[in-house]
Amino acid sequence: MVNEKQPFPLRLAVLYAFQSYLFRNPDGQAAVVSTLLPASAEATSSITAGQLLCAGLFSSDSHTAWLAAVSLLHAVHGNSVQKEQLLRVQLATGLGSPPVSLLQHCANLLTTNPSARCKLGLLQLLGGWLTQCPLVTKAFLNCASNVNQALAELQGSDHTEEEGLVKALYAYLLGACFLAGHTDLMALVERRVGAEPFLECLGKLSKSEVFVKSLKSPQPPSQPSLDYEFSRMFKSAEPEIARALGATGGSGGSGTGGLAQQFTEHEAVVTQYKDLIKEQDSRYRELKTRFDALQAGSEQLTREKASLEETVRSLRDQNTVLKAAASGRSGLAPAVASVAASASTASSSMPSGLDQVGQQTSDSSSSLVQQLRDQLAARETELSHLRAELDTVRKSSPSPAAAGSSGGSVVEAATAYFPDDYDQVKLENAQYRERIAELEEQVAEVAKLSALRDSLQRRIDELLVIEAERDQLRSELAQQQQPEDTQELKQQLDELTSERDNLKSENEDLLVLLSDQDSKLEALREQVKSLGGKVDEEDDEPVDLEEGSDGAEYEDN
Repeated sequence: MVNEKQPFPLRLAVLYAFQSYLFRNPDGQAAVVSTLLPASAEATSSITAGQLLCAGLFSSDSHTAWLAAVSLLHAVHGNSVQKEQLLRVQLATGLGSPPVSLLQHCANLLTTNPSARCKLGLLQLLGGWLTQCPLVTKAFLNCASNVNQALAELQGSDHTEEEGLVKALYAYLLGACFLAGHTDLMALVERRVGAEPFLECLGKLSKSEVFVKSLKSPQPPSQPSLDYEFSRMFKSAEPEIARALGATGGSGGSGTGGLAQQFTEHEAVVTQYKDLIKEQDSRYRELKTRFDALQAGSEQLTREKASLEETVRSLRDQNTVLKAAASGRSGLAPAVASVAASASTASSSMPSGLDQVGQQTSDSSSSLVQQLRDQLAARETELSHLRAELDTVRKSSPSPAAAGSSGGSVVEAATAYFPDDYDQVKLENAQYRERIAELEEQVAEVAKLSALRDSLQRRIDELLVIEAERDQLRSELAQQQQPEDTQELKQQLDELTSERDNLKSENEDLLVLLSDQDSKLEALREQVKSLGGKVDEEDDEPVDLEEGSDGAEYEDN
C-alpha cells in the first residue's frame, strides 16, 4: 500500500482489504495502534505496520501520503480509546530536536506540504481523530498555530475544486471543536470569518460531486479524494455543527446558513408533530380503556338480565304445576279455583321484560299471599262449624237404626259435602299450607329481584351517562384530528420536502453536466493525441463519474 513501485489500482485494493479488516474490529484497531506506541527493544527489532504508516505520511508522493492517512484514519475511526492512545505517539523530526507528537506533526505537515492531495488525506485523518474525543480536541487547540492556520485557510480564496475541498475540511476541524464545547472558539470564528461564510464553506462540500460520489460505495475512489467513512461522519456532523454555531441564515437555498436554519425548523416541526401524535395516541388509549370497561359492563348486564328472565320462567312453570295440582282436588274446589284464578292472574300479570317484573310483581305479591291466607282461614272456620254440626247431629240420633228421615237427610248432606276420608282433607290443607309457604319464599325472591332490578336500572343509567361521555370524547377526538396548527406544520413539512427535492434535482443536473463535459474533454484529449500533441499524464486520468463497482446504493444527502 505504501510501496510507490506498485500500480495504484493494486494499492487501492490493498487499502480496501485493510479497511475491511478494521471495520468494527476494535481488537484489530488496537493491534495497529499498539505498533506505534513506545515499546521494548525486542518489540522494535523489526519493522511494524505503524512504522510503515508513519513513513507513508511523511512521503513526498501525494498518493502514498493519502493512502497512509486514510489507513490510519480507519485505525481509530469510532474508537475513542485508540484515539487517546494515538496521542502518546512521539516522533523524532531531526537530530537534536525534541520529539513532536504525531498530532502536531500532522498539523505541521499541512503547512509544509503544498500538495492538495496530501492535505486531503491529512485533514481527513485529523477530522476523524478530533471527532467525539474531547482530549484530542484539547491537544489540538493547545497549539495556537493550528487555529490560526485554519482561520487563514477559511479567509482565503479557492480557485480549484481541490482547494475548495481543503477549505471545507479545515472548517470541519473547527466544527469538531465546536461540538466538544469550545464556545470561545465559536466566538473567534464568528468574529474572524462569520457564521454564514463558515457554514457556506461546509455546505459546498456536502453539495460537491466528489462528496456525493464518495457516499455511493465503501470502496476507495479511483483517485485520492474523500473517504467513504469520513463522508458519512461529515454528513451526520454537519447539522450538529450548524446548531452549535446558532446559524440564522436566510430562507433561500443558496447558502448553508439557510440550510442550517431549515434543518433546525424542520426538526422543530417534526418534534411538534411527534408530540401531537403522542398526545392523540394517549387520548385514544384512554378512550379505548373506557370503551372496553363499558363493553364488559354491558355484557355483565346482559348475563344478569338472562338470569332474571330464567327465574321468571321458573316461577311461571311452578305456578302452572300448582294450578294443575289444585284443579285435581275435589273437596275444596271453590277455594282452589279462587286460588288458582288469583295465581293465574298474578302469573299472567308477570311481564317477560326485566323492568315490568320488578314493578308489577312487587305490587301484587303481598295482596296475593294475604288473599290466600284469608281464604284458608275462612275454609278452616267453615270446616269447624260443619264438624260441630255433624257431632251435634250424631249425638242427637239414638242409634243408627232409629235415625229419622230428617236426621238422616242432615247426615247424608254432611257426608255428601265432605270427602269420604276426613284425614285426606286435612292432608290437602297441610299441602296448601306448604304451598303458601313456598309462595311466600317466591314473593321474597321476587322482592330481591325487584331490588336487583333497581340496581340494574341505576347501572344502566350510569352506562348511558358514560356512553354519552364516550360520544362526546369521540367528537372531541375527531375535532382534534386535523387542528389548524397541524395543518400548518404539515404544510411547512411539505414545503421543506419540496425544496429538498429541488436541491437534489439540481445536484443530479450538475452531475449529468459534469459527465458530459468530462466526455467532451476526453474526446478532445484523444484528438490532441492523434494530432501528435502532448497531454499531462496526471491530467490524463479522467475523474470516474460512475458508481462503485460493487453497485452500492446511493445515499441521499
